[in-house]
Amino acid sequence: MSTATRVWREAITDEELRHLRQVKDWRGWLALVEDYATIAGSMTLVAYVANVWTVLLALLLIGSRQLGLAILAHESVHRTWFTNRRLNDWAGNWLAAYPIYLSADMFRPHHLDHHGKTWAESDPDLVLCSGFPVSKMSMTRKVLRDLTGVTGLKQLIGTTVLLLQSIRGRDVSASTLPMRLDRG
Repeated sequence: MSTATRVWREAITDEELRHLRQVKDWRGWLALVEDYATIAGSMTLVAYVANVWTVLLALLLIGSRQLGLAILAHESVHRTWFTNRRLNDWAGNWLAAYPIYLSADMFRPHHLDHHGKTWAESDPDLVLCSGFPVSKMSMTRKVLRDLTGVTGLKQLIGTTVLLLQSIRGRDVSASTLPMRLDRG
């Protein structure tokens, strides 16, 4: 057991861990409603009070809730969002992943492979974190790409390529991406 794992395991009892691992459907529904309510409220705010500040606020709030939907899709990949497996898989795609142009079904095999090989040389996500820490100049470029939409465009292209490959019955593993999305 790693030092980090040992530290957090000593800080929590087995009973507390069992409680935290319990899937409660009402929490899943509440998280989904909070995400969509924040998105709808942000859009309503801009519709009624349109100015630079409300638009910026709405962009920040909507972006944060898009991340919230991605987190719910991630939970569905692990089948820990809802207790009912069919509801979990359906909601993971139709209510969380598809609205933000993702697919929980396409992500599941890759992500579970990552969990089985975390930090090993064969970990499919190792490329996402092995280059860190980075220089200040590299971090500045990364932030600028995010702020100017370049990262989003690359993600859109990459996801579209994966979707088309999947429709054509081809492998959709991370190694088939046409470009690395994390270049320095």
